[in-house]
Amino acid sequence: MPARDQKYRIKRLIELGAPVVAGQLGIIVMGLIDNLMIGKVGHVQLAASFLANQIFFLAAVFGIGLLTAVTAVTSVALGERKNSDIKWIAKDSTKVTMVVSVITILAILLVNNNFHILQQKPETVAEARSFLTIISFSALPMFVYYSYKSVADSHNLTIATMFVTIGALLINVFLNWLLIFGNWGFPRLELNGAGYATLISRILMGLAMIWFVHRSAKIDFRIIQLFTQRVKEAPRYTKEIIRVGTPSGLQFLYEISAFALAGIMAGTIGTREMAAHSIAIGLAAFTYMFASGMATASTIKVGEALGRKNKDDLWSYGILSVKMTSVFMAIFAVIFYFFRHQLAGYFTTDTEVIHMASDLLIFAAFFQLFDGVQAVSLGNLRGLKDTKVPSNVALIAYWVLGLPLSYILGIRMSYGMYGIWSGLTLGLGFTAIVLSLRFKKLCKTALE
Repeated sequence: MPARDQKYRIKRLIELGAPVVAGQLGIIVMGLIDNLMIGKVGHVQLAASFLANQIFFLAAVFGIGLLTAVTAVTSVALGERKNSDIKWIAKDSTKVTMVVSVITILAILLVNNNFHILQQKPETVAEARSFLTIISFSALPMFVYYSYKSVADSHNLTIATMFVTIGALLINVFLNWLLIFGNWGFPRLELNGAGYATLISRILMGLAMIWFVHRSAKIDFRIIQLFTQRVKEAPRYTKEIIRVGTPSGLQFLYEISAFALAGIMAGTIGTREMAAHSIAIGLAAFTYMFASGMATASTIKVGEALGRKNKDDLWSYGILSVKMTSVFMAIFAVIFYFFRHQLAGYFTTDTEVIHMASDLLIFAAFFQLFDGVQAVSLGNLRGLKDTKVPSNVALIAYWVLGLPLSYILGIRMSYGMYGIWSGLTLGLGFTAIVLSLRFKKLCKTALE
Protein backbone atom coordinates (compact mmCIF):
# COMPACT_ATOMS: atom_id res chain seq x y z
CA MET A 1 0.00 0.00 0.00
CA PRO A 2 1.31 3.54 -0.74
CA ALA A 3 3.01 5.19 2.26
CA ARG A 4 0.52 8.09 2.18
CA ASP A 5 -2.48 5.75 2.35
CA GLN A 6 -0.86 3.76 5.14
CA LYS A 7 -0.20 6.87 7.22
CA TYR A 8 -3.78 8.04 6.73
CA ARG A 9 -5.19 4.69 7.84
CA ILE A 10 -2.91 4.55 10.87
CA LYS A 11 -4.04 8.07 11.77
CA ARG A 12 -7.71 7.12 11.46
CA LEU A 13 -7.26 4.01 13.61
CA ILE A 14 -5.49 6.06 16.29
CA GLU A 15 -8.09 8.83 16.16
CA LEU A 16 -10.87 6.29 16.62
CA GLY A 17 -9.09 3.89 18.92
CA ALA A 18 -7.38 6.30 21.35
CA PRO A 19 -10.62 7.67 22.88
CA VAL A 20 -12.01 4.13 23.10
CA VAL A 21 -8.83 3.00 24.84
CA ALA A 22 -9.12 5.92 27.26
CA GLY A 23 -12.76 5.09 27.93
CA GLN A 24 -12.07 1.38 28.37
CA LEU A 25 -9.14 2.15 30.62
CA GLY A 26 -11.46 4.28 32.70
CA ILE A 27 -13.64 1.22 33.30
CA ILE A 28 -10.66 -0.95 34.21
CA VAL A 29 -9.06 1.77 36.32
CA MET A 30 -12.38 1.97 38.16
CA GLY A 31 -11.99 -1.71 39.03
CA LEU A 32 -8.31 -1.36 39.91
CA ILE A 33 -8.98 1.60 42.19
CA ASP A 34 -11.81 -0.37 43.79
CA ASN A 35 -9.27 -3.14 44.48
CA LEU A 36 -6.71 -0.68 45.81
CA MET A 37 -9.22 0.91 48.18
CA ILE A 38 -10.89 -2.36 49.19
CA GLY A 39 -7.47 -3.93 49.70
CA LYS A 40 -6.82 -1.36 52.43
CA VAL A 41 -9.74 -2.89 54.35
CA GLY A 42 -8.37 -6.44 54.14
CA HIS A 43 -7.42 -9.33 51.85
CA VAL A 44 -10.70 -11.14 52.56
CA GLN A 45 -12.69 -8.17 51.26
CA LEU A 46 -10.39 -7.97 48.24
CA ALA A 47 -11.00 -11.65 47.44
CA ALA A 48 -14.77 -11.20 47.98
CA SER A 49 -14.87 -8.20 45.65
CA PHE A 50 -13.06 -10.16 42.94
CA LEU A 51 -15.36 -13.16 43.35
CA ALA A 52 -18.55 -11.05 43.19
CA ASN A 53 -17.36 -9.10 40.17
CA GLN A 54 -16.43 -12.31 38.38
CA ILE A 55 -19.95 -13.63 38.91
CA PHE A 56 -21.48 -10.32 37.82
CA PHE A 57 -19.54 -10.17 34.56
CA LEU A 58 -20.01 -13.88 33.95
CA ALA A 59 -23.76 -13.22 33.96
CA ALA A 60 -23.49 -9.91 32.08
CA VAL A 61 -20.88 -10.75 29.46
CA PHE A 62 -23.32 -12.34 27.01
CA GLY A 63 -25.30 -9.09 26.90
CA ILE A 64 -22.14 -7.02 26.44
CA GLY A 65 -21.06 -9.22 23.54
CA LEU A 66 -24.54 -9.17 22.04
CA LEU A 67 -24.58 -5.37 22.02
CA THR A 68 -21.24 -5.17 20.16
CA ALA A 69 -23.32 -6.15 17.12
CA VAL A 70 -24.84 -2.66 17.20
CA THR A 71 -21.44 -1.20 16.26
CA ALA A 72 -21.02 -3.60 13.33
CA VAL A 73 -24.59 -3.25 12.04
CA THR A 74 -24.49 0.55 12.30
CA SER A 75 -21.04 0.84 10.66
CA VAL A 76 -22.12 -1.25 7.66
CA ALA A 77 -25.35 0.77 7.35
CA LEU A 78 -23.34 4.01 7.33
CA GLY A 79 -20.95 2.55 4.74
CA GLU A 80 -23.99 1.74 2.58
CA ARG A 81 -25.21 5.35 3.16
CA LYS A 82 -28.36 4.20 4.95
CA ASN A 83 -28.08 7.04 7.46
CA SER A 84 -31.84 7.26 7.98
CA ASP A 85 -31.84 3.69 9.32
CA ILE A 86 -29.66 4.55 12.30
CA LYS A 87 -32.53 5.68 14.51
CA TRP A 88 -34.29 2.36 13.95
CA ILE A 89 -31.13 0.44 14.81
CA ALA A 90 -30.93 2.44 18.03
CA LYS A 91 -34.58 1.78 18.85
CA ASP A 92 -34.30 -1.95 18.26
CA SER A 93 -31.07 -2.17 20.25
CA THR A 94 -32.86 -0.50 23.17
CA LYS A 95 -35.51 -3.22 23.09
CA VAL A 96 -32.83 -5.89 23.14
CA THR A 97 -31.08 -4.09 26.00
CA MET A 98 -34.18 -4.15 28.21
CA VAL A 99 -34.74 -7.88 27.76
CA VAL A 100 -31.08 -8.79 28.31
CA SER A 101 -30.95 -6.61 31.46
CA VAL A 102 -33.86 -8.38 33.14
CA ILE A 103 -32.45 -11.83 32.34
CA THR A 104 -28.99 -10.85 33.61
CA ILE A 105 -30.21 -9.43 36.93
CA LEU A 106 -32.31 -12.55 37.59
CA ALA A 107 -29.33 -14.79 36.78
CA ILE A 108 -27.07 -12.90 39.21
CA LEU A 109 -29.62 -13.07 42.01
CA LEU A 110 -30.11 -16.80 41.37
CA VAL A 111 -26.39 -17.47 41.75
CA ASN A 112 -26.27 -15.24 44.82
CA ASN A 113 -28.89 -17.42 46.50
CA ASN A 114 -26.92 -20.59 45.72
CA PHE A 115 -23.38 -19.50 46.58
CA HIS A 116 -22.59 -22.84 48.20
CA ILE A 117 -22.16 -24.53 44.82
CA LEU A 118 -18.98 -22.47 44.21
CA GLN A 119 -17.23 -24.05 47.23
CA GLN A 120 -15.52 -20.85 48.30
CA LYS A 121 -14.12 -20.00 51.71
CA PRO A 122 -16.91 -19.06 54.18
CA GLU A 123 -15.33 -15.72 55.10
CA THR A 124 -15.17 -14.76 51.42
CA VAL A 125 -18.78 -15.76 50.73
CA ALA A 126 -20.06 -13.77 53.72
CA GLU A 127 -18.56 -10.57 52.30
CA ALA A 128 -19.35 -11.27 48.64
CA ARG A 129 -23.09 -11.94 48.87
CA SER A 130 -24.32 -8.50 49.96
CA PHE A 131 -21.86 -6.77 47.61
CA LEU A 132 -23.11 -8.84 44.66
CA THR A 133 -26.74 -8.03 45.46
CA ILE A 134 -25.99 -4.32 45.29
CA ILE A 135 -24.07 -4.36 42.01
CA SER A 136 -26.54 -6.74 40.33
CA PHE A 137 -28.92 -3.82 39.74
CA SER A 138 -26.20 -1.91 37.89
CA ALA A 139 -26.60 -4.33 34.94
CA LEU A 140 -29.42 -2.28 33.37
CA PRO A 141 -27.61 1.09 33.26
CA MET A 142 -24.42 -0.68 32.16
CA PHE A 143 -26.18 -2.28 29.18
CA VAL A 144 -27.82 1.04 28.30
CA TYR A 145 -24.36 2.59 28.29
CA TYR A 146 -22.98 -0.11 25.96
CA SER A 147 -25.95 0.12 23.59
CA TYR A 148 -25.76 3.89 23.12
CA LYS A 149 -21.97 3.77 23.15
CA SER A 150 -22.14 1.49 20.10
CA VAL A 151 -24.29 4.02 18.24
CA ALA A 152 -21.87 6.85 19.06
CA ASP A 153 -18.76 4.78 18.22
CA SER A 154 -20.19 3.82 14.82
CA HIS A 155 -20.46 7.50 13.97
CA ASN A 156 -16.75 7.90 14.78
CA LEU A 157 -17.73 9.77 17.95
CA THR A 158 -15.58 7.63 20.21
CA ILE A 159 -14.44 10.64 22.21
CA ALA A 160 -17.90 10.81 23.82
CA THR A 161 -17.46 7.49 25.60
CA MET A 162 -14.05 8.62 26.81
CA PHE A 163 -15.46 11.68 28.58
CA VAL A 164 -18.41 9.75 29.99
CA THR A 165 -16.21 7.00 31.38
CA ILE A 166 -13.57 9.30 32.84
CA GLY A 167 -16.31 11.33 34.51
CA ALA A 168 -17.81 8.16 35.99
CA LEU A 169 -14.36 7.09 37.18
CA LEU A 170 -13.86 10.31 39.14
CA ILE A 171 -17.34 10.04 40.67
CA ASN A 172 -16.71 6.39 41.59
CA VAL A 173 -13.42 7.19 43.34
CA PHE A 174 -15.03 9.99 45.33
CA LEU A 175 -17.99 7.82 46.34
CA ASN A 176 -15.61 5.01 47.32
CA TRP A 177 -13.73 7.41 49.55
CA LEU A 178 -16.98 8.47 51.19
CA LEU A 179 -18.66 5.09 51.58
CA ILE A 180 -15.86 2.54 52.03
CA PHE A 181 -14.07 4.47 54.76
CA GLY A 182 -16.93 6.58 56.13
CA ASN A 183 -15.50 10.03 55.40
CA TRP A 184 -17.38 13.33 55.79
CA GLY A 185 -19.80 11.79 58.26
CA PHE A 186 -20.99 9.02 55.92
CA PRO A 187 -21.33 5.51 57.40
CA ARG A 188 -18.30 3.21 57.03
CA LEU A 189 -19.73 0.51 54.73
CA GLU A 190 -16.43 -1.04 53.60
CA LEU A 191 -17.08 -3.50 50.73
CA ASN A 192 -20.77 -2.61 50.45
CA GLY A 193 -19.76 1.02 50.09
CA ALA A 194 -17.82 0.11 46.95
CA GLY A 195 -20.95 -1.63 45.69
CA TYR A 196 -23.13 1.45 46.09
CA ALA A 197 -20.45 3.59 44.46
CA THR A 198 -20.38 1.23 41.44
CA LEU A 199 -24.18 1.24 41.14
CA ILE A 200 -24.45 5.04 41.20
CA SER A 201 -21.56 5.47 38.75
CA ARG A 202 -23.08 3.07 36.21
CA ILE A 203 -26.47 4.78 36.42
CA LEU A 204 -24.80 8.11 35.63
CA MET A 205 -22.83 6.52 32.74
CA GLY A 206 -26.00 5.19 31.13
CA LEU A 207 -27.84 8.50 31.47
CA ALA A 208 -24.86 10.44 30.11
CA MET A 209 -24.62 8.26 26.97
CA ILE A 210 -28.36 8.64 26.30
CA TRP A 211 -28.02 12.41 26.65
CA PHE A 212 -25.04 12.56 24.27
CA VAL A 213 -26.66 10.48 21.52
CA HIS A 214 -29.89 12.44 21.92
CA ARG A 215 -28.10 15.79 21.64
CA SER A 216 -25.56 14.96 18.90
CA ALA A 217 -26.15 16.82 15.66
CA LYS A 218 -24.35 14.05 13.76
CA ILE A 219 -26.81 11.32 14.79
CA ASP A 220 -30.38 11.35 13.49
CA PHE A 221 -31.96 10.32 16.76
CA ARG A 222 -34.51 11.94 19.05
CA ILE A 223 -35.67 9.71 21.89
CA ILE A 224 -39.17 11.08 22.46
CA GLN A 225 -40.03 11.22 18.76
CA LEU A 226 -38.59 7.78 18.12
CA PHE A 227 -40.68 5.97 20.70
CA THR A 228 -43.88 7.85 19.90
CA GLN A 229 -43.49 7.69 16.14
CA ARG A 230 -45.07 4.66 14.49
CA VAL A 231 -44.01 3.95 10.95
CA LYS A 232 -45.24 0.68 9.48
CA GLU A 233 -42.59 0.58 6.78
CA ALA A 234 -39.73 1.35 9.19
CA PRO A 235 -36.82 -1.09 8.78
CA ARG A 236 -36.50 -3.73 11.50
CA TYR A 237 -33.05 -4.47 12.90
CA THR A 238 -33.87 -6.54 15.97
CA LYS A 239 -33.31 -9.84 14.15
CA GLU A 240 -30.09 -8.54 12.58
CA ILE A 241 -28.71 -7.45 15.95
CA ILE A 242 -29.61 -10.81 17.46
CA ARG A 243 -28.24 -12.75 14.46
CA VAL A 244 -24.87 -10.99 14.54
CA GLY A 245 -24.77 -10.42 18.28
CA THR A 246 -25.74 -13.83 19.67
CA PRO A 247 -22.57 -15.65 18.49
CA SER A 248 -20.54 -12.64 19.62
CA GLY A 249 -22.22 -12.79 23.02
CA LEU A 250 -21.48 -16.50 23.26
CA GLN A 251 -17.86 -15.87 22.31
CA PHE A 252 -17.58 -13.32 25.11
CA LEU A 253 -19.28 -15.77 27.47
CA TYR A 254 -16.94 -18.66 26.61
CA GLU A 255 -13.86 -16.51 27.16
CA ILE A 256 -14.89 -14.59 30.25
CA SER A 257 -16.48 -17.62 31.91
CA ALA A 258 -13.23 -19.54 31.47
CA PHE A 259 -11.30 -16.75 33.18
CA ALA A 260 -13.95 -16.44 35.88
CA LEU A 261 -13.87 -20.16 36.59
CA ALA A 262 -10.09 -20.00 36.70
CA GLY A 263 -10.53 -17.40 39.44
CA ILE A 264 -12.96 -19.69 41.26
CA MET A 265 -10.39 -22.49 40.98
CA ALA A 266 -7.91 -20.13 42.61
CA GLY A 267 -10.40 -19.52 45.41
CA THR A 268 -10.62 -23.25 46.14
CA ILE A 269 -6.86 -23.26 46.75
CA GLY A 270 -6.97 -20.37 49.23
CA THR A 271 -7.97 -16.76 49.91
CA ARG A 272 -4.47 -15.43 49.29
CA GLU A 273 -4.27 -17.31 45.98
CA MET A 274 -7.50 -15.68 44.86
CA ALA A 275 -6.25 -12.25 45.94
CA ALA A 276 -3.01 -12.80 43.96
CA HIS A 277 -4.98 -13.96 40.92
CA SER A 278 -7.23 -10.90 41.14
CA ILE A 279 -4.20 -8.58 41.11
CA ALA A 280 -2.55 -10.25 38.13
CA ILE A 281 -5.72 -10.62 36.07
CA GLY A 282 -6.70 -7.03 36.89
CA LEU A 283 -3.41 -5.70 35.54
CA ALA A 284 -3.71 -7.93 32.46
CA ALA A 285 -7.23 -6.59 31.91
CA PHE A 286 -5.84 -3.06 32.13
CA THR A 287 -3.43 -3.59 29.24
CA TYR A 288 -6.06 -5.56 27.30
CA MET A 289 -8.08 -2.36 27.01
CA PHE A 290 -5.52 -1.04 24.52
CA ALA A 291 -6.26 -4.02 22.30
CA SER A 292 -9.99 -3.67 22.94
CA GLY A 293 -9.94 -0.03 21.86
CA MET A 294 -8.09 -0.90 18.68
CA ALA A 295 -10.57 -3.74 18.08
CA THR A 296 -13.46 -1.28 18.25
CA ALA A 297 -11.71 1.01 15.76
CA SER A 298 -11.04 -1.91 13.40
CA THR A 299 -14.67 -3.06 13.64
CA ILE A 300 -15.84 0.40 12.59
CA LYS A 301 -13.39 0.84 9.70
CA VAL A 302 -13.70 -2.75 8.42
CA GLY A 303 -17.50 -2.48 8.64
CA GLU A 304 -17.49 0.80 6.72
CA ALA A 305 -15.19 -0.71 4.08
CA LEU A 306 -17.53 -3.69 3.75
CA GLY A 307 -20.49 -1.34 3.25
CA ARG A 308 -18.57 0.64 0.61
CA LYS A 309 -17.27 -2.60 -0.96
CA ASN A 310 -13.69 -1.30 -0.70
CA LYS A 311 -11.44 -4.36 -0.58
CA ASP A 312 -8.20 -2.39 -0.13
CA ASP A 313 -9.47 -0.64 3.00
CA LEU A 314 -10.92 -3.91 4.28
CA TRP A 315 -7.54 -5.64 4.33
CA SER A 316 -5.39 -2.63 5.17
CA TYR A 317 -7.33 -1.51 8.23
CA GLY A 318 -7.47 -5.10 9.48
CA ILE A 319 -3.77 -5.88 9.16
CA LEU A 320 -2.64 -2.47 10.45
CA SER A 321 -4.75 -2.89 13.57
CA VAL A 322 -3.07 -6.24 14.28
CA LYS A 323 0.43 -4.83 13.80
CA MET A 324 -0.18 -1.74 15.93
CA THR A 325 -1.73 -3.77 18.74
CA SER A 326 1.16 -6.25 18.72
CA VAL A 327 3.61 -3.42 19.32
CA PHE A 328 1.57 -2.05 22.25
CA MET A 329 1.21 -5.46 23.88
CA ALA A 330 4.92 -6.26 23.51
CA ILE A 331 5.73 -3.06 25.42
CA PHE A 332 3.37 -4.03 28.23
CA ALA A 333 4.85 -7.52 28.36
CA VAL A 334 8.27 -6.02 29.06
CA ILE A 335 6.83 -3.77 31.77
CA PHE A 336 5.05 -6.69 33.44
CA TYR A 337 8.20 -8.78 33.50
CA PHE A 338 10.67 -6.23 34.84
CA PHE A 339 8.37 -4.37 37.25
CA ARG A 340 6.21 -7.25 38.50
CA HIS A 341 7.17 -6.92 42.18
CA GLN A 342 6.50 -3.19 42.26
CA LEU A 343 3.16 -3.56 40.48
CA ALA A 344 1.93 -6.27 42.85
CA GLY A 345 3.04 -4.22 45.84
CA TYR A 346 0.65 -1.39 44.95
CA PHE A 347 -2.36 -3.57 45.76
CA THR A 348 -1.50 -5.15 49.08
CA THR A 349 1.07 -5.21 51.88
CA ASP A 350 0.71 -8.97 52.36
CA THR A 351 4.14 -10.32 51.34
CA GLU A 352 2.83 -13.77 50.42
CA VAL A 353 0.20 -12.31 48.09
CA ILE A 354 2.81 -9.99 46.54
CA HIS A 355 5.12 -12.94 45.85
CA MET A 356 2.39 -15.03 44.19
CA ALA A 357 1.01 -12.10 42.16
CA SER A 358 4.46 -11.12 40.87
CA ASP A 359 5.05 -14.71 39.69
CA LEU A 360 1.70 -14.69 37.88
CA LEU A 361 2.67 -11.46 36.12
CA ILE A 362 5.41 -13.42 34.34
CA PHE A 363 2.67 -15.52 32.74
CA ALA A 364 0.71 -12.34 31.98
CA ALA A 365 3.75 -10.92 30.23
CA PHE A 366 3.85 -13.85 27.82
CA PHE A 367 0.18 -14.00 26.94
CA GLN A 368 -0.10 -10.26 26.30
CA LEU A 369 0.73 -10.72 22.64
CA PHE A 370 -1.76 -13.55 22.18
CA ASP A 371 -4.47 -11.56 23.94
CA GLY A 372 -3.92 -8.50 21.77
CA VAL A 373 -3.92 -10.36 18.46
CA GLN A 374 -7.06 -12.36 19.27
CA ALA A 375 -8.92 -9.24 20.42
CA VAL A 376 -8.19 -7.27 17.26
CA SER A 377 -8.82 -10.27 15.00
CA LEU A 378 -12.24 -10.57 16.63
CA GLY A 379 -12.84 -6.89 15.95
CA ASN A 380 -11.91 -7.34 12.30
CA LEU A 381 -14.22 -10.33 11.89
CA ARG A 382 -17.04 -8.51 13.69
CA GLY A 383 -16.72 -5.73 11.11
CA LEU A 384 -17.34 -8.42 8.48
CA LYS A 385 -20.38 -9.59 10.51
CA ASP A 386 -18.56 -12.90 10.94
CA THR A 387 -19.33 -13.94 14.52
CA LYS A 388 -20.46 -17.57 14.39
CA VAL A 389 -17.09 -19.17 13.63
CA PRO A 390 -15.19 -17.01 16.15
CA SER A 391 -17.74 -18.13 18.75
CA ASN A 392 -17.00 -21.78 17.98
CA VAL A 393 -13.27 -21.12 18.07
CA ALA A 394 -13.61 -19.57 21.54
CA LEU A 395 -15.59 -22.59 22.74
CA ILE A 396 -12.81 -24.94 21.64
CA ALA A 397 -9.97 -22.70 22.83
CA TYR A 398 -11.22 -22.08 26.35
CA TRP A 399 -13.53 -24.98 27.19
CA VAL A 400 -11.93 -27.86 25.28
CA LEU A 401 -8.27 -26.83 25.62
CA GLY A 402 -7.58 -24.01 28.07
CA LEU A 403 -9.87 -24.60 31.04
CA PRO A 404 -9.48 -28.41 31.26
CA LEU A 405 -5.70 -27.98 31.11
CA SER A 406 -5.90 -25.34 33.87
CA TYR A 407 -7.80 -27.80 36.06
CA ILE A 408 -5.49 -30.72 35.33
CA LEU A 409 -2.27 -28.76 35.88
CA GLY A 410 -3.47 -26.45 38.63
CA ILE A 411 -5.71 -28.69 40.75
CA ARG A 412 -5.16 -32.34 39.88
CA MET A 413 -1.37 -32.12 39.42
CA SER A 414 -1.04 -29.53 42.23
CA TYR A 415 0.87 -26.89 40.26
CA GLY A 416 -1.55 -24.38 41.73
CA MET A 417 -1.84 -20.93 40.19
CA TYR A 418 0.98 -21.59 37.72
CA GLY A 419 -0.88 -24.55 36.23
CA ILE A 420 -4.10 -22.57 36.01
CA TRP A 421 -2.42 -19.73 34.13
CA SER A 422 -0.63 -22.13 31.78
CA GLY A 423 -4.01 -23.37 30.56
CA LEU A 424 -5.30 -19.83 30.06
CA THR A 425 -2.23 -18.93 28.00
CA LEU A 426 -2.75 -21.93 25.71
CA GLY A 427 -6.36 -20.92 25.06
CA LEU A 428 -5.37 -17.38 24.12
CA GLY A 429 -2.61 -18.57 21.81
CA PHE A 430 -4.93 -20.94 19.94
CA THR A 431 -7.57 -18.23 19.50
CA ALA A 432 -5.07 -15.65 18.25
CA ILE A 433 -3.67 -17.94 15.55
CA VAL A 434 -6.98 -19.30 14.25
CA LEU A 435 -8.84 -15.96 14.14
CA SER A 436 -6.03 -14.06 12.44
CA LEU A 437 -5.86 -16.75 9.76
CA ARG A 438 -9.64 -16.63 9.31
CA PHE A 439 -9.62 -12.88 8.73
CA LYS A 440 -6.94 -13.31 6.09
CA LYS A 441 -9.06 -15.96 4.37
CA LEU A 442 -12.32 -13.96 4.48
CA CYS A 443 -10.66 -10.84 3.08
CA LYS A 444 -10.18 -12.70 -0.20
CA THR A 445 -13.86 -13.63 -0.49
CA ALA A 446 -15.80 -10.97 1.47
CA LEU A 447 -16.70 -8.82 -1.54
CA GLU A 448 -16.95 -11.48 -4.22
